[in-house]
Amino acid sequence: MSIKKKSFTGFMLFLLAIALPCFSENGIDETLVDVSSDICSVCSQNEIIAVLDFNAETVDMSNYLSNSLASNLSQNGKVRVVTRQHMDKIEKELDFQMSGYVSDSTALSICERLGAKAIIFGQFEELENQYTLQVKVLDVETAAYNLFKFYKIARSPKTEQLLGRAATYRKSAFGIIAETNKNCIEMIAPAGGISFDYSLSRKFSIGVKAFLSYDINGKNSDDNTAVTFEPLGSFRVYTTSPIGDSSSGMFIEGLFGGAVLFINDETKTVPSAGISLGIRQPFGATFIEPYLRVGYPYLFGAGLQFGLRF
Repeated sequence: MSIKKKSFTGFMLFLLAIALPCFSENGIDETLVDVSSDICSVCSQNEIIAVLDFNAETVDMSNYLSNSLASNLSQNGKVRVVTRQHMDKIEKELDFQMSGYVSDSTALSICERLGAKAIIFGQFEELENQYTLQVKVLDVETAAYNLFKFYKIARSPKTEQLLGRAATYRKSAFGIIAETNKNCIEMIAPAGGISFDYSLSRKFSIGVKAFLSYDINGKNSDDNTAVTFEPLGSFRVYTTSPIGDSSSGMFIEGLFGGAVLFINDETKTVPSAGISLGIRQPFGATFIEPYLRVGYPYLFGAGLQFGLRF
């Protein structure tokens, strides 16, 4: 492998090593799909299971968790689901005073009357500025847990709405960029930059970027470019947002502007245009953004952006 390929591959691996851990948390809907899969894995075919209410800060969140989970389990087809609505009559007969969250003994008593073999319940709570969903699958006959697991859930506009909180819509973002590109004759050039963008809506944004690339391999050659400055405008479309947040997720971006080439003692200006693909992962007021771009005159570039949203 050539030095050029080794350098580019090494930089891409570095970007992945930094970026991948940042996308480990799923949104609430993705997490509930995982929960339903885990529950089905510990249940028998056609087993009757009861989904009780989850303890949460609001009734809306509690209902959303139990109803979504019941829906996912029903669609799976492996188990038969009994929900809280089916338990109302039994609850009144047994005169249980349930306030959305039940004890193990209470849940067992209700589900024995319903013929359920297992019950699902738990709680949703905020710990250390992140959300955790606790899920229990309790065997009615043995009173043993078939599943007792915690799931991390990313903060999103949906979670905030279900918790009765106003979701913050951050329209502006400022970032610092580290990149390698082909603004050079040989090998690749390191580059740095800054960016600013403003969201016109939840899916569209416009902005400006500025890159400065340094041809470290051609700085002593009379024929090579030593420094390239790129002032660019941008128009971005967000195609998919895994956590439902505004101005986040996978995007495609059009870039246009110019490139100022400083060749020895001379300056040359050429038009610049290209396309960028990437994903912006927000963390409250901050974000991380790995991306790839192709175009003229830089040919290609790969980078990582860190920044603030406000």
